[in-house]
Amino acid sequence: MTIKQLRYFITVADCENVTKAAKICNVTQPTISLQIKVLEKSLGVQLLKHRSGRGNDLVVTEIGESVLKQARNVLLESSKITELINKNR
Repeated sequence: MTIKQLRYFITVADCENVTKAAKICNVTQPTISLQIKVLEKSLGVQLLKHRSGRGNDLVVTEIGESVLKQARNVLLESSKITELINKNR
């Protein structure tokens, strides 16, 4: 699991769409899809599922909601490390 994968997961969850999330993250749709699949495989759970009848729209699974909350905390804490380093330069 990487910070980048967590960032992609959060963005897809917020957008509820891989294509929109890929644009925001400035990567291709296959890149973001692959990284989320790798994240899901490493965690052993499905984080997102297709919304029925909505094409490429996705929703976060029940376990995905719990992971999403922690992922947001991880990104917040990692940004604090960056701020700390930048402040002490």
